[in-house]
Amino acid sequence: MEDPVYVDEPFPYVIITHTATESGINQAEMVYLVRIIQSFHIESRGWDDIGYNFLIGGDGSAYEGRGWNKMGSHTYGYNRKGFGIAFVGTYMNTLPPQISMDVCKMMIEK
Repeated sequence: MEDPVYVDEPFPYVIITHTATESGINQAEMVYLVRIIQSFHIESRGWDDIGYNFLIGGDGSAYEGRGWNKMGSHTYGYNRKGFGIAFVGTYMNTLPPQISMDVCKMMIEK
């Protein structure tokens, strides 16, 4: 909706969260869930796009939100200096699948 705000890399912080939604285990489910999250962030929150830089699905794929070098809307006070990664699902009492954790580690290393 608006031009993105670009930030300098590398980000000094990585903000890891969950989406507090259902989770998916295959690409079809994940595409559907990411689109729902995008609609919620744009239509209900009034943000320009998905707030996170990337979302990680239970299928082991990373889904681009704002992308690598763009300011997110994921953590008040840290959007300009924090890279936001969200695991798609609700992980209050369990960890995300190991494949998702591995993808997250690779993204942080990058």
